[in-house]
Amino acid sequence: MLRHAGIYFLFRAGNGVVALLSLMLLTRWLPADQYGRYALGISGANVIAALGFQWLSVSVGRFHSSKEIGPGRLFDTARRCAWVVGAAVLAVALLLVALDWPASGSAGFVLTVAALGVTLGMHGLHLQFLNSRQDALRYGWLTASRSWLALALCLAAVWGGGLATAALAGSLVGSAAALALLGARKAGPQDEGTSARAAVAPELLRFGLPLSLTYLSITILDASDRFMLNHWHGTAAVAAYGAAFDLIQQILGAVLNVLYLAAYPRVIAAWERGGIDAAKAALAPLRKATLTLAPLGALLFAGLAPDIAALMLGPQVAAQAAAVMPAVAVAVACSGMRAFCFDIALHLRRATRLHVTTTALMAGLNLMLNLALIPRFGAWGAAIASAAAFGLGAGLSLWFGRLDRLFDNIGVDFARSAVAVLAGWFCIQVVRSQLLALPPDSLVDAVPIRLPLCALAGIAGYLGIHEFARFIQQRHP
Repeated sequence: MLRHAGIYFLFRAGNGVVALLSLMLLTRWLPADQYGRYALGISGANVIAALGFQWLSVSVGRFHSSKEIGPGRLFDTARRCAWVVGAAVLAVALLLVALDWPASGSAGFVLTVAALGVTLGMHGLHLQFLNSRQDALRYGWLTASRSWLALALCLAAVWGGGLATAALAGSLVGSAAALALLGARKAGPQDEGTSARAAVAPELLRFGLPLSLTYLSITILDASDRFMLNHWHGTAAVAAYGAAFDLIQQILGAVLNVLYLAAYPRVIAAWERGGIDAAKAALAPLRKATLTLAPLGALLFAGLAPDIAALMLGPQVAAQAAAVMPAVAVAVACSGMRAFCFDIALHLRRATRLHVTTTALMAGLNLMLNLALIPRFGAWGAAIASAAAFGLGAGLSLWFGRLDRLFDNIGVDFARSAVAVLAGWFCIQVVRSQLLALPPDSLVDAVPIRLPLCALAGIAGYLGIHEFARFIQQRHP
């Protein structure tokens, strides 16, 4: 796991730099309302990619190691399915343009978002093939090339005077070019499996298509808040909220995703080979790392929100983004633990119904809280709704996946992390208050100096108490 995790981490670190550069520059170069429109466009493209293609990617991940379906047939069938979905999405977009919906003069925006959504969906499918083959290097080069090309063309469009639609078009062209150059290729002649004559598409549809309901619920969780904010408070409110969420997701969410990508194929293979015990052993490093890093990341973003926002985001959105960062950090931590760790137990059992139930309940709670809180509290209400919904989802995934006992004694892990978070928070506040009390012209009063000092204090406090509690637990089980 460590070797693959290292490769994934190096490339994701580079992609994280791209995402951070994008946030830092676009929140400064675009007016707040245009950055909000850009964020809405990215959300719309992600909705298309999730609803149209994610079920197919998950099916590929589940069946790639299957003895019944050969990888060559799987690749061909999945690619055909993806092209059908892409054609349907673009047809719907053309219909919306013909109807001049959702607003007059939005044809370019609608078509660009639809095409970007299809491209991102195809990109995700190719990444799934490369990850299932454990081709970490090509996986990394594909993600890196897409990120850098999309960023370069996006920034070039804005630098040339373009606004939100031009920035989205730059991302579209860069993403498509990377996919054409480095996308997954069909492997050479291989064993086509024990069911070579059977149609592959029905298998993919039976397993993956019901998950579209799951991804519909995830879409409500990930995007409905931004569209509701736009409806009640305008695109400027979306800009601050979207910047805070994207910043935390691109750092904390990316770290948790790297660990998952490195571990997931091995857990699936262990399950197929040796059942529960083998899968539990393969899952143990991921469980330990996730339950250590997710609370730590939430602690740092919550405790250092004003400094992080001031350093990373444009002044027109920084203050509003800092106000919602603590709740957003909790939401991203809970989302990462659920999606990149706890849900694995449900994947192993192909428990599609439980996936749908979990995400439907999350989406229902999120939607109700958004409707209740956003009109009155704006972005802060959206952040609280997200934290509550993702917290519920993490708990439900643990409960539904309890039968295989992959997460025994997890309550002890949560208690240890909670105590460590309190210790880390105390250390951050003590150090930050002392630094803020220094004269304004002091060197350490500058945010680039104060932020790492406070972060180091928080990390030291958290890890010190965390490992001390683990030592006590081992000595007195």
